[in-house]
Amino acid sequence: MTTTSSLTLWMSEQGVFSYDGTSIAPVACMVRPWIDDNIDQIAVRELSFASHLGDFNEWWWFFPTLNSPYNTMAVIYNYKEGWWSQARLSRSAGITSSYTSHPIFADDFVAFQHEVGNVYQNAAGNAPVVPPFAESFDLNLVSGSRLTTVKQMIPDVEAVEATDPVAIANVIANLRYSIFYRNSRSLGAPELQSPLIPLRSDGYVDFRTTGRDVRLRIDVASAVVEPFTLGEHLIDSVPRGDR
Repeated sequence: MTTTSSLTLWMSEQGVFSYDGTSIAPVACMVRPWIDDNIDQIAVRELSFASHLGDFNEWWWFFPTLNSPYNTMAVIYNYKEGWWSQARLSRSAGITSSYTSHPIFADDFVAFQHEVGNVYQNAAGNAPVVPPFAESFDLNLVSGSRLTTVKQMIPDVEAVEATDPVAIANVIANLRYSIFYRNSRSLGAPELQSPLIPLRSDGYVDFRTTGRDVRLRIDVASAVVEPFTLGEHLIDSVPRGDR
């Protein structure tokens, strides 16, 4: 259970709840299926913890995966903007940030200062680090009842700290784009992923991918990532027939 300036937030078997000083209310958790698919229902009662990152209006909740002796995953909720995110990160405790200090998270007996630098790591022997990535929800045309061909995309990426043109180009070139899709509406149909595609020199990304329930994924090519921001991407897609 973690307290912010306006809410108290906690995770339970029934979901995420908040208390604003007057009433208790459920919080819609868009990543709850991901939690349910991975969580250790027994170990979570002993190992999980939550932390509030006040500078970013974020609530972090760490939990162990099945048969794991330590926390390996986390969900992040931005209570001001209402979005959720996921993390594969090994942390056992944490304290919030302030205007003069960065948040501190512990992994076993090692303490890490977060939100500074651009290297992602865990303590020796713990879970491997997954470089940051972003995925959209389904991008359906006609609610997925027809096939869709995603042809091209113009991404909106901006380097945060790089200033010279070469450094900015390297930040953008470090990103890789792919499409998750299904070719059938049948239950149990596997989700496929297109190859990881870099940005063309003229600013376009070529896909030529056809499927239903299309999702966009953005990966980084290396674990050392210069800070960048993502804006609204323009996708050229064409509705196809039904099969």
